[in-house]
Amino acid sequence: MKENALFYREYRGKVIVRVKGKGRWVEGKSFRDFCEKKFKEGKEIYLDLAECQILDSTFLGIIVAFLTQGKKIFLFNVKSPHIWRSLRTLGLEEIIPVINEKEVPAFPEETKEWEIPVFSLSLKEEKEIVSQAHLTLVKAVPANLSRFQGVLDLMEKEERESLRRIPWRKK
Repeated sequence: MKENALFYREYRGKVIVRVKGKGRWVEGKSFRDFCEKKFKEGKEIYLDLAECQILDSTFLGIIVAFLTQGKKIFLFNVKSPHIWRSLRTLGLEEIIPVINEKEVPAFPEETKEWEIPVFSLSLKEEKEIVSQAHLTLVKAVPANLSRFQGVLDLMEKEERESLRRIPWRKK
């Protein structure tokens, strides 16, 4: 079985997504696309982090983006000190709801769990997901600008350089 993976179970308008290993930018677009689909269906999403060691800033930015759109997404079973440190350091403790396991809706035992496929990203998709997530973190907590200025500058520089490489584009 894969080291890092996403799984989900669904029952009566609620979806539990289990993050195994690390929630990183690599899984970010697949996670975002899955959640967008479920939110369009009117679902609430609960993120089970019992087996998750790290949520990177891109993954956290995706979560914050949903919350700022009024989508219901909750974290539970947060056992990793690395995740707690990230939430505190990035000022997200008041933004991302972390709930007690008792507050998670009960699912029947026979509810099947499915894997969320994680697809490879093109370089353009990779830059877009990382850039959007970090911009979201800065908008949510302006103090994060000093943390992510280098990432944002790099993404902007790479975008400018890629535009210059288009042969028919005038400089």
